[in-house]
Amino acid sequence: MNLNGYRFTYEDLQVDDVKDYIDVYLYGVKEPQDRYDVTFTPTSITIVFNQSITRVPADVVRTDFEIKGKIVEA
Repeated sequence: MNLNGYRFTYEDLQVDDVKDYIDVYLYGVKEPQDRYDVTFTPTSITIVFNQSITRVPADVVRTDFEIKGKIVEA
């Protein structure tokens, strides 16, 4: 999942784990942080799931997710 045009709200802050600044919800249920990895550039955030998040992944669309955290539009 790519969040193009978004960035973290902190400036020049070194963090141990960017996952501490973002929460991923699927169908309103918060996903455990060990199910995904987060990478970022100054203008985008990429979330990659490293485990199956549902029994039928093809049925999941982007609008089923909600992303909360210290992010803003770039």
